[in-house]
Amino acid sequence: MVELLNESGLNHHLSVVSDGMSAIAFVRKLEAYTNAVPPDLMLLDLDLPLKNGLEILEEIKADDKLNHIPILVLSGMEGITADKIALADGIVHKPSNLSEFSHVIKAIHQLGF
Repeated sequence: MVELLNESGLNHHLSVVSDGMSAIAFVRKLEAYTNAVPPDLMLLDLDLPLKNGLEILEEIKADDKLNHIPILVLSGMEGITADKIALADGIVHKPSNLSEFSHVIKAIHQLGF
């Protein structure tokens, strides 16, 4: 997925973190992320270790310093409904393979990101 994003033509810096605690540290510029570039867009997987995506979404959108960050939720989990992620700026169903992910990248580009 990282390679597809890098090759997509989207002219943005790409940063990837592997768990929910790191995601919060990244947007708050804490610990190892003090020099992090603020995100123009966050693609948020709901199924993250240490802190799940719904918790991250709620925390970011409740913070006046962070709530301007557009968040697209990548959802592959069954039973996730719009009311559970109403704070998100959009929902993208997590692709099951790389070719489907290229369609996601095109859709993000068409949204202006």
